[in-house]
Amino acid sequence: MGNYAKILKEICRELQIEMQSFSDDWAFRLEKDGKVRYIYGYRFGLDHGSVQQLCTDKSITSDLLAFYGIPHVKHFFFMNVEDYEKSAEGLLEKFEKVVCKANEGTGGNQVFLAETKEEMRSAAREIFEKGSTLAISPYIEIEKEYRAIVLDGEIKLIYSKERPFVVGDGFHTVAELSERDGVKLADLALQNQVPKKNEKILVNWKHNLGQGAIPVIEKEEREIARVSRLVKNVLQKVGIRFASIDVIKYNENYAVLEINSGVMMEHFSKVSRENYEIAKEIYKEAMMKLFD
Repeated sequence: MGNYAKILKEICRELQIEMQSFSDDWAFRLEKDGKVRYIYGYRFGLDHGSVQQLCTDKSITSDLLAFYGIPHVKHFFFMNVEDYEKSAEGLLEKFEKVVCKANEGTGGNQVFLAETKEEMRSAAREIFEKGSTLAISPYIEIEKEYRAIVLDGEIKLIYSKERPFVVGDGFHTVAELSERDGVKLADLALQNQVPKKNEKILVNWKHNLGQGAIPVIEKEEREIARVSRLVKNVLQKVGIRFASIDVIKYNENYAVLEINSGVMMEHFSKVSRENYEIAKEIYKEAMMKLFD
């Protein structure tokens, strides 16, 4: 049982909520004082289904943020192979590097960096073969990526995602350092490189916690203020109640990358007991609101 299911079950015991779980703890039925509520995956049902679906769809989220004039990473939508062949590869000429991803994917899965047309075609083919639609965005050299957890207009938590890395010793290759430190090496072009002593080498271009990134609770007031200003603008315009909002920083600019209608803190909660309790408190407040 993962931390998420464990936390939900602890909360239900504390709040005297009767719980039944289904499909290996992927869906939950909650009952208290004659009221029945459901949690599906990481979605608590506090938001209308239409809002949840809008935020699950990366390209629609992008269009919605553009409509409101909110800084964001543009995502272009492609329904199928025929749709892709009409115009997708022109984006590579425009941006030089692009990110191809499943339009409704999560956790960094089915996300590919492409620098050539062949890499784009390979990524698109894999995504379409798995029954997903495709979103393509320009590749941005991200200085820092943040996640804000929000509930009913309040920002409950902001943390950054530190990409996995190794530190050189002047003797061992990146592949050897990665194996020694238990760090997943995603960029195979680095595997035979021998970093200098104390040289830090990032081994994955993705910031996903499920891909080895480490969550670090943000303490810098200036960064908190900049991220909060953007996130609150999203909350005011989009109106989602319970969500995680990803914000990137690049060249002193801040932009929304994605809005996630499911609030996943599984990896965050595993880092420390403090993180576990923070996640539990947020989920507990959300669950109490289900029965308000």
